[in-house]
Amino acid sequence: MNNWSGLSFIFFMIMSALFYSHDLYGQKKPKGMVKIKGGPPENFDVFYSRFHQDSIFQLSRLKDPLLGMKKINGQETPWTLDNWDYMTTKIQDFDASHYKTKTKRKKKYFEQEIWSENLEYHAAYRFELHGSKWYLVFAYKEDSSND
Repeated sequence: MNNWSGLSFIFFMIMSALFYSHDLYGQKKPKGMVKIKGGPPENFDVFYSRFHQDSIFQLSRLKDPLLGMKKINGQETPWTLDNWDYMTTKIQDFDASHYKTKTKRKKKYFEQEIWSENLEYHAAYRFELHGSKWYLVFAYKEDSSND
């Protein structure tokens, strides 16, 4: 009988170890958890301010090729790094007496649109989070004030 209780104890310990290890290694990660490559995403507000203040940083955060175009006096031109018009005014800083603005902000993108009442100026931009960094991926700018 003494031998039987020893075997029962060993059997109990082995089964406990199996259940414990299955519990540790067999669990799936909870839904909604995503592994972020390259660290946590950068803060959009910090990025957005720096993007409008630092021209070298701005060029480094244009997705190449940048989608969209500029249309000046009816002439359409695709964007390149050589003809890029630096963005220096944040959307909240546009003069509301001359321009209308619209924004849409989600977790992984930010869209902004600016236009004048007389429709001589219209611009739309889209920023997206790629990995852990924000980039400008689309830019459209139309200026027909010199027609």
